[in-house]
Amino acid sequence: PLGMAAGMGVKLFSGIIKVFNTFFTAIPMLLFSFIVLNIDYFRMLEMDKSIIAFAVVLTIVGWAKLAGMIEDSTRLVMDEDFIEGEIAIGKTKLQIAYQNVLPHILPTSVSLFFKEMGMALFLIAQLAVLNVFVGVTRRIKDLAFKAAYEMALEPEWGGSLSRIAININKFESTYWMSLYPILVFSIAIIGMNLTGEG
Repeated sequence: PLGMAAGMGVKLFSGIIKVFNTFFTAIPMLLFSFIVLNIDYFRMLEMDKSIIAFAVVLTIVGWAKLAGMIEDSTRLVMDEDFIEGEIAIGKTKLQIAYQNVLPHILPTSVSLFFKEMGMALFLIAQLAVLNVFVGVTRRIKDLAFKAAYEMALEPEWGGSLSRIAININKFESTYWMSLYPILVFSIAIIGMNLTGEG
């Protein structure tokens, strides 16, 4: 909605999109997400609250690029000749947005949404390699094997991928600890991108 409004000439929304795009061009999304989600408060959140925190942070870092692309698509539609005709017969901006602009930009927007989801999954995988993931790790001391071992107790893709630096050293004996999380992320990212292309 913000991208569409900006493309139809609302300068405030266009300015907000530009500020966010400039900020996340100067500061990479991975670095910003890593710093924010590495704060002790976020690291100690339980699974349900941690999912919300990740969703909010990933939305903040990613929405402006998508909104900027939708703004550009909306501008192209607004420059068409038939829009002048719609204005001439007395349609309001809201009617033009709903009846003319939205049907033209919807296919592009859906495609961009799925591609952005693929990029968000890739960002989650990158954060996991840097040991930032949904849920918390706990130090397990009192198990049968009597070893101090940090592990994620929730079954979560990022948590599985987070120990890749340790597991890759023992790849031959425990190859599945590295291979399967990478495969799952890869299939999901490719699937999102192919869905967007389709």
